[in-house]
Amino acid sequence: MTNLLDCPPELLVHIFAYLPFTSLRVLLVTSRTLNDLISSSVLLQYLLHLQSSAHSLYPSTSTCSLAEQLKVLTDCEKRWQDWEYTTYNRLEVQHRPSGIYDLTSGIFILGEGSTLGRLTIGLRWVDLRLGKDLVWNAIDLQTPIVDLGVNVLEWDLIAVVSMRLGNPGFCQLDLNLLQLSTSKDSVPTHHPKAKKPLIPIIQYPFEDGHCSIAAEIVGPYLALLIVFPGNRDSPDRLWVFEWQSGNVKFERSSRWMTYNSLAFLDEETLILPNLRDHAIELCSFTTNTAWAPAAVSPSGDNGVVMLEITPYCVPLSTTRSLKLPPTREGMSILRMACRGEPNPFAANSIPRPVEVGPLFRPDPESSIVIFNLLVGSVQHRSISFVVNRESLLHLLKSDDVEGNNSELEEDEPTAAELERNPFLTSPDYTVADNRGPPSYVPWSKWGTRTVRWFMTDDIPTRWITTSCGYRWATIAEDLPSPIYIRDFNPWRIKQVKAKLGGTESYETERTVVTIARPGSPTLEEESIFVDPVSSDLEYLEVKTKKAYRYSSVFMDENWILGIVLDSQGQNMKAVDIYSLSTVS
Repeated sequence: MTNLLDCPPELLVHIFAYLPFTSLRVLLVTSRTLNDLISSSVLLQYLLHLQSSAHSLYPSTSTCSLAEQLKVLTDCEKRWQDWEYTTYNRLEVQHRPSGIYDLTSGIFILGEGSTLGRLTIGLRWVDLRLGKDLVWNAIDLQTPIVDLGVNVLEWDLIAVVSMRLGNPGFCQLDLNLLQLSTSKDSVPTHHPKAKKPLIPIIQYPFEDGHCSIAAEIVGPYLALLIVFPGNRDSPDRLWVFEWQSGNVKFERSSRWMTYNSLAFLDEETLILPNLRDHAIELCSFTTNTAWAPAAVSPSGDNGVVMLEITPYCVPLSTTRSLKLPPTREGMSILRMACRGEPNPFAANSIPRPVEVGPLFRPDPESSIVIFNLLVGSVQHRSISFVVNRESLLHLLKSDDVEGNNSELEEDEPTAAELERNPFLTSPDYTVADNRGPPSYVPWSKWGTRTVRWFMTDDIPTRWITTSCGYRWATIAEDLPSPIYIRDFNPWRIKQVKAKLGGTESYETERTVVTIARPGSPTLEEESIFVDPVSSDLEYLEVKTKKAYRYSSVFMDENWILGIVLDSQGQNMKAVDIYSLSTVS
C-alpha cells in the first residue's frame, strides 16, 4: 500500500496548501519528515503566517513574489511589537475642523466646520496609502452635514447624511450616496451603482435640536440609526437599506435613548448596544424572528418619516441579547459606543484593487469589537470592554455551546521548539457557554471568558477609531504618555507566552512587551457592578518607551495617527502619521 509520504514533496506541498490552518499545524507535529517539509516550503510558511496573523492579501497591482510577501508579512508583525515604524509624516490640518471624522482602509476623513456654531459645512479626506504625498481632498454638498458612513474596499462608497430646511419649522435629513475616489475638488459625485443617490429620510421640528447618527455599510446593506438626545418624546429610529436600490429592508423604532451606536458583526448581523436593558443585541437579517420590540410612536407631532417603506420591509428582530453584569443601585449606562474595524465583507464581494498601499489587511472575521461606556450616578466613569468577533459569532449561531478545551491540555512547546516552528502552539480559545433561553444570555453564561474590561477614565474614549483587527491603541490624554498597543490575537499571545516562559514581560529597543494573564485586575474594586467582574480574555500589551503628547491616537490597519490639538485644546491642528507596514 502506498504511503502518503511516498508522494513527491512538490505534490504534498500542493495538497497541504488546501488544508485549513489548524490541520497544517497538526501536520507539523505528526512526523519529522512533514515538519521539515512544511518548515522549508515558502508557500506553506506563507499560509501559516498569513492565517496566524489574521491577515489577508490586499487586492493590489503589486508583483511581489511569494517569498517577498512572506518577508513583508513577518517584518510587519515584528514592527508592531518593536514600534519600528517605516515612515513618519506630519499632516497639517489646513481647515477649521468639525467633530465629524472617520478612519478606515487608509482613508482619513475630517469634517470642515463653520465659523458660525457647530455646523459641518464640508468634508476633507486624505489617502494615507500614498505615503508622504498627502493632499486634502474636499467634498462640498452646499448644505450642512450631520454624519457619514464609509465603505472603501468593497464599493468606494461614502454615505453622507445632510440637513436642509424642510416644511416651515422643520429640518430635513437626506442620505447622499457618493463615490469617494471621484468626489474631489469640492465636487461630490453620485455613486454609479446607487439607483437613488439622494434619499429623503425624515423631517423633524427645530426644537428637537441636535441629532446623533450612526451609519455603517457592509455588502449590499447600509444601517442608519437616528437618535434625538434632547427630545424624550422622540423614538430612536433604525433602518437597514439595500443601498443600491434605495429600498428599506428592515426597520425598528424604540424608546428614546435605547440605542446610540451600532456595528456589523457579519454581513447580515447587526450589533446593537442597548442602554436601557444593559445588553448587547445581535440582530440577524436571515434568521426567523426571535424577538422584535413593539414599535414606538412619537408623542405628538415631532417627526415625519420621508422614506418610502416597501411592503417587503419588516421589523428588525433580535436573535441574541447578551446581558452585561448587573450595575449597582443608582448606577446607569449613559452611553455605549461600539466599533469593529475592519467591517466584514459580503460573501460575494471582490475588494477593489489599489495601485499603492499595504500588501496585507486584517481579516474582518478575526478581529475585536470594542465597547466604550460612560456610566455613573453622581460621578461619571468611563469603562471599556473588548470581545473577539469570533466569540460573538459563536454565540449567535449556537443554541447550546460549551467550551472545548481538549486542545489546551497538550504539552506546551519549549522556547527552542517555538523558535524553530512558532505554529506548534494553540491559542487560548475563549468559547462561551450559551445554555439557556435562545434570545437571552445572562452575563455569567457568556462574558467571563470572552470579555476584557478596562478602566478608561484617563483615555479619551470620545474618539472611537482606535482599534483595527486584533489591536487597540490608547494613550493618556494631553499628557506625556507612552502609546499602548494591546493585541488580542490568541496565536501571538501563545507564541509570546512560550517565548517568555515564566516571566511576564520582555523589552525591545523601543518597547516593553507584557502579557496580561487571565483574571488580572482591570476594574476597580468599589466600582460599577454589583458583583466583582472577572476578565479572563488575555492580551499582549506593547508599551512604547518614548512618551508622546497627543489628545488621542487613532488606529487603522497599518497606521497609528497621533492627534494634535490647538492651544485651546478644542480643534485638531495636526496629525502625526506612523506607518508600520511596507507599501506595494
